[in-house]
Amino acid sequence: MTTLEKQLPKITKTCFVVTAIGQNGSPERIQADKVLKYLIEPVCREFGYKVVRVDKESTNGDINESIINHLKSDELVIADMTGHNANAFYEFGFRQALGLPLIPIIKHTEKLPFDVIARRTVFYDTDVAEIENSKERLRNMVHDVDAFVMPSQRSQSELNLQSIDSKLNEVLNLLKKDNPKTKPATPTKVKTHEDSRKFNENLIANLKINNEDIKLKSVETLQQSLQRIITDQNSSDTINASFLQREPIPRLSLSDKKF
Repeated sequence: MTTLEKQLPKITKTCFVVTAIGQNGSPERIQADKVLKYLIEPVCREFGYKVVRVDKESTNGDINESIINHLKSDELVIADMTGHNANAFYEFGFRQALGLPLIPIIKHTEKLPFDVIARRTVFYDTDVAEIENSKERLRNMVHDVDAFVMPSQRSQSELNLQSIDSKLNEVLNLLKKDNPKTKPATPTKVKTHEDSRKFNENLIANLKINNEDIKLKSVETLQQSLQRIITDQNSSDTINASFLQREPIPRLSLSDKKF
């Protein structure tokens, strides 16, 4: 094992390459192999990615099914739009619709397709004098998406946070409803920090947000989200106090704790 190999991170992720492949010996295949060997593989290896191109896989199953599975589950997809290949466009669009990490690249002599023009794209040149600059541009793009956590890898607590955000939006909609059956005759005013703190604590408890969730999302962030609900209620700072008038609930001393 060389010194360089010892310094490289362990392979823990997969990068799927979308590109026009063509037949053996064709200009498309020669171009695709060159980009794979001298640009994509060296950069992705630095970040712990195993690089996969569908024609290099040994599989006995349906090749289309294999492609779709890669597009749905691999941590990163790099799509080479060179040649404006129809299959590459389809696979690019499929991945983009999923909202998962996707880096478009294209040969520097070609124009970017209209469908891709809004995305950051690596214009590469595989000439010996320019390949290092191309690698650096791709390296920066991979670095920017490397922290993304795939949905299948997210912990239950992270999924709980998504549920919390959804509940906060539901509460905001409820508070904005001018419903005489639930709105008290005398509106509750939020005048002081203590009033705001009490309302926030009660609202958090009614939303069933547990301490583990609060540890993952900072207290300041939760407070800001809840305060936004109060502020947005209306310009007079009145709030629907139905949440405060429910049966007694456990108090959470958020303002005095740092997790």
